Amino acid sequence: MKIAAYQFAETSNIDNNYETIVKAVNVAKERSIELAVFPECALTGYPPRDMASSCDVNFAKMEECCDKLQSLSDETGVAFIIGTIAKENDKIYNRAIFFAPKSKPVTYDKRALWGWDKDNFSCRNESSVNYTNHVESCRNLQSPKEMVTSGVLDYKGFRIGIRICFEIRFPEYFRELYREKN
Repeated sequence: MKIAAYQFAETSNIDNNYETIVKAVNVAKERSIELAVFPECALTGYPPRDMASSCDVNFAKMEECCDKLQSLSDETGVAFIIGTIAKENDKIYNRAIFFAPKSKPVTYDKRALWGWDKDNFSCRNESSVNYTNHVESCRNLQSPKEMVTSGVLDYKGFRIGIRICFEIRFPEYFRELYREKN
C-alpha cells in the first residue's frame, strides 16, 4: 500500500483547511496514493494556537465538510485520515476520522489529554467503551454517521492503528493496538 503524510499549517478557517485537504487528496489520486494522513485538527485548527477555544469551532460547517470529504473519498478512491474537533452530546472531542471509499467513516477520539487539550476537549469514559471488538464497539456512543472505535481498523488487507500526538508517550495505548492485531 502506498501511504502519504501531508503536513500543512492549518488555521481556524475550516473552508481553507478543507480546500487544502481536497487538493492534497486529488494529488494523492494522481500519484496512486491509497492512504493519505493529515495532521491533528487539520480540518478545524487547534486551540488555543488557531482559535481561543474549541467552543469557537463552527460545528455545522465541520459536519458539512466531513460529508463532502466522504464523497471525495468515494469519488477519488483514496482513503485518508484527518484530524478535527467534533461535538457530540454537548462534549467536544479531538478526533481522527478515517474516510474510505464507499464506507462509513470511522473515528478515534484522543484520550491522552494534557495542557491545552484538557482545557478544550473531553475524554470518553473508557469504562463504558468495549474496545474488544472494534467493528461493533461503542454503538451506544457513536453518532449516526460514523463508527467510534479503539483506533484499530482494517483496510485493503492491512490492519491500521490510529493514535493522536501526545498519546505516543503512553505505551498502554500501543499495547491495545498490539492486542488487536489478530
